[in-house]
Amino acid sequence: MEFVSMILLNSIDGESELAKQFEERKFTRRNDLTADIRLSIATTALYAMTNNVWGTISQLAKDNNISRTFIYSLASRLKEGGRTLFAQASAASLAYCTAATIREYFFLKNHP
Repeated sequence: MEFVSMILLNSIDGESELAKQFEERKFTRRNDLTADIRLSIATTALYAMTNNVWGTISQLAKDNNISRTFIYSLASRLKEGGRTLFAQASAASLAYCTAATIREYFFLKNHP
């Protein structure tokens, strides 16, 4: 047990290296990826996923210097927002839609 604790302790201040890793930020929100750019990426990705267009996700990741995982999460959020928005729901449930979902709806409506 002593051996394990010696490995995990930082020799300078006694704080464990593992704890330090979890305190550091893993992702940084990039200011250059505006909501419109994210929406464009999500729309392109969702189209490619729906129509089995090979290589689009990788190309988007390369072009925008972002991870494929992030692209899939954008596409997933867009798809879920569309389901929420286009579901046959009462007007009261639409009040819970976020501004981003409403913006996505109008974008998709104007860019079929």
